[in-house]
Amino acid sequence: MAFRERHGSARYSANVASVAMLAAKFNLDRSDNRRFAREQIHYMLGDPSKGRRSLVVGFGFNPPKRVHHRAA
Repeated sequence: MAFRERHGSARYSANVASVAMLAAKFNLDRSDNRRFAREQIHYMLGDPSKGRRSLVVGFGFNPPKRVHHRAA
């Protein structure tokens, strides 16, 4: 997973996935960038086949139930 800080790392994964998809759109390492973006999105939204839970409240496989962030 792409991250910069320990907490709130999903925002960095989402941004990097977006940039990777934009690069793929312009044919810059198209298959590699798409694969990387897909891995980032699967990490954030959970991947039941790998036993990974979703990081998004109320979405996907075994999502968090108690939000502790003020903004949420």
